[in-house]
Amino acid sequence: MAHTRIRRKDLKQPDEFVHFGQTVLNWATTHRDRVIQVTIGIVVILVAVGVANAYRNANLRRANEVLAAGLSEIQNNRWDRAFPHLDKAASEWPRTNPGQLASLLAGQAELHLGRANDAASRLNAASAATRLAPYLEQQLLLAQALATERSGKAAEAAALAEKAAAISGPYTATSLYEAARLHRQAGNATKAQELIEKLRQAHPTAPETEWAKKLAG
Repeated sequence: MAHTRIRRKDLKQPDEFVHFGQTVLNWATTHRDRVIQVTIGIVVILVAVGVANAYRNANLRRANEVLAAGLSEIQNNRWDRAFPHLDKAASEWPRTNPGQLASLLAGQAELHLGRANDAASRLNAASAATRLAPYLEQQLLLAQALATERSGKAAEAAALAEKAAAISGPYTATSLYEAARLHRQAGNATKAQELIEKLRQAHPTAPETEWAKKLAG
């Protein structure tokens, strides 16, 4: 095996790492002001990111607290007391998930309080501004359908309920029933019967299927 002979003068020469380190140190010393500016800039960015994250987390926590207060009132069927909390969460934190859910629930609260026009306006705004999970989208469309029905527009309400029924989620049977009921109310008995049959086939054991028998009869 060949051996590489290391000479004494080689040991006295700095290796590449040491040489590079010295070069960097010399540059930093020569350009000290620039190094300080860059370092300060990095620190400012890191602090700004930390503050933004803390602010975002604080907002999310506060939005959840206000939403929870509204949900507590809803559980006790006190929609009049729930509305201020829901309205606050929706208006102050509209881009958070709690704020978006609060916007939907605030529309439903106005519906319960007999403010159909205000409910329709709020629910339409929530629909345009929010991308919801499928089950929440179904709830939103059903609430819009009910608000539209109370405004005397049964055909439009039926279309909204039918749109909700087309979404795969836990409220599909309810949506089919409401769509059938609203189509019948709008004078479209053929479409209503078609939806009732679809409800029977897809959800034979659902309570809505029993309710639909009265519509068909």
